[in-house]
Amino acid sequence: MLSSDASAEAPAYSPDGRLIAFAADLDSVAATRPRIYLMRVDGGGLRQLTAGAQRDDHPSFSPDGRSIVFDRTTTGVDHYSHIFLVRVDASGLRQLTHGAEVRDTDPTFAPNGKAIAFVSERADDGTGDRFDIFSMRSDGTRLKPLIDGPLKDEEPDFSPDGRSIAFTSNLHDGPNVFVARADGRHVRQLTKGHGGCFRGRCYLSPSWAPDGKHIAFLAQAGESSKLAVMQPNGSGVKVIAEGSEGEEGPGGPIFGPAWGPASR
Repeated sequence: MLSSDASAEAPAYSPDGRLIAFAADLDSVAATRPRIYLMRVDGGGLRQLTAGAQRDDHPSFSPDGRSIVFDRTTTGVDHYSHIFLVRVDASGLRQLTHGAEVRDTDPTFAPNGKAIAFVSERADDGTGDRFDIFSMRSDGTRLKPLIDGPLKDEEPDFSPDGRSIAFTSNLHDGPNVFVARADGRHVRQLTKGHGGCFRGRCYLSPSWAPDGKHIAFLAQAGESSKLAVMQPNGSGVKVIAEGSEGEEGPGGPIFGPAWGPASR
């Protein structure tokens, strides 16, 4: 859809399915300074929403389709990041999270638009190995821990009805896919990876189907990756596509899935 040799990543559909937001550095194949872009699903109408010397990544639409939340990382040695919000017409840029020496990334709206979940190392013990999932109001207030584990909790995604949240965690020899209630309680492990992504098998990037009946995810073992779906209780696993790091084109590596609004 994007006729450029530059790198593009983190696609997100608008709620009405007409637009796709993504992060890209259209000036460099190395993607050293991605910005947030918007285009129609047919690949036309490309618009740049953010600019500057920083790295902008992981866009996610508000449920009304009027705004996009994303993370912005400073350039330099430390790469600290915060959560920002911008309207789809590129106006109204606002910083939602603050603090010195923090890394806030991967934001996603709750279906009612009143809350945003994101990943942060605010509670890190100094090892650099701890990431938790936090939530806040959509205006950046009332920030609090949501999934507060001892290792890496990442990639949050709310169920369409807003009652549950899927995420990945390094708990129990992962990463693995987990599901919890939207308030962070009653955590359940859905996959059984072991040994890590390169020496064993891991499961990543959960994404709820619009009807809430399935969760898409990635299964990785070394250079091999598979796109699969499962029911919210972890059963009924079905592989959709396979890829490899050593291939190019359709047989190449698979990255984080994103459902279109009309997908089933």
